Amino acid sequence: MTRSLLALLLLGLPGCPTEAPDPPFTPDAEADDVLVVHGPFTGDATVAVVDPATFAISDGLVGLPGSDWVPATADGAPWLLGRFGIDVARRYADIDFGAPELEVSTGAGTNPQDVASCGGSLFLSRYDVGNDGGGDLAILDPETGAITSTIDLSAHDEGTDGTPEPTDLHVRGDTLVVALERLDRDAGWVADPEGRVLSIDCTTHAITAHSTGANPRIDLAGDAVVARTEAGVELVTDSVSTVVTAAELDATEIVGVGGGDGAALVVGERDTSPNEVWCVDLPSGDAELLTSTTHRAWRVYGAPDGLVWVLWRDHWATGEVEVGGIGVYDPVECAEVTSDWLTFPSDPSSLAFRSEG
Repeated sequence: MTRSLLALLLLGLPGCPTEAPDPPFTPDAEADDVLVVHGPFTGDATVAVVDPATFAISDGLVGLPGSDWVPATADGAPWLLGRFGIDVARRYADIDFGAPELEVSTGAGTNPQDVASCGGSLFLSRYDVGNDGGGDLAILDPETGAITSTIDLSAHDEGTDGTPEPTDLHVRGDTLVVALERLDRDAGWVADPEGRVLSIDCTTHAITAHSTGANPRIDLAGDAVVARTEAGVELVTDSVSTVVTAAELDATEIVGVGGGDGAALVVGERDTSPNEVWCVDLPSGDAELLTSTTHRAWRVYGAPDGLVWVLWRDHWATGEVEVGGIGVYDPVECAEVTSDWLTFPSDPSSLAFRSEG
């Protein structure tokens, strides 16, 4: 969890939730399964695996101390990253989640966010400047997990705190794409008006920077990167263009965006509730409202098959207890694929697709 999110925490239903299948399926080591972490904000997290073909769930695969964990994949191997205050990266041989085959400290206070394999190296985004570095991309030896070097990103911070807050990593060919939130921690964690998306050559580490709206979160969309920013939805190719603004969707903010084949699924929030799900044609910017809910869209993920998975959680502003879950959507057909949400004993907080590199 980023510290800005931690600060926030302190302060129409798309599908009816359903119970997890019983008995659960047995994860297949060769299948393109989906790793899910679920848990309450103040409790411990649990790892589950979902079969994307049938949406069957295998739950309780491993318990984790604390709630701030995210799954990731690199070269098809499953990882679990312990973030704020945990600062650990674990790689597993398979999704039975026995003892990790590799466990490394990312550096005290570095708050790891994502890991990806590219050009024969492992890249790890470290959000904070901690006792052992950070605010950078650490390069890990794939065999030992040792940090062999780093890519300094401090030149891209907002100018005061030494870290540009690197988060999501995506691999496209020999290029690593990373989003920088660029929050001004000395001014109450306010996002700098200029966010950035970096394209980094995985071999030479040469950086091409793209300026976006504030606080980008990114996903892949065909040959482009689609970004959710405070300006709306932006498309990053050789240049940056605005696809649709929050105002055009009658939204106070864009909560998340997931890329599809020429289309994206966009979740916007009006005032403090509800959240609305829109299908947006990326070339034209045409938007179609699909549905709305009083739940909060926690994260939006584009899957390798072009579908989009949305993690729904209880909304802090409604005063009601809403059972969260995962909805799966087709942004091209503008339809919900799951007639019922995928639910777990606690609300989902993050996921990763095993077929990603």
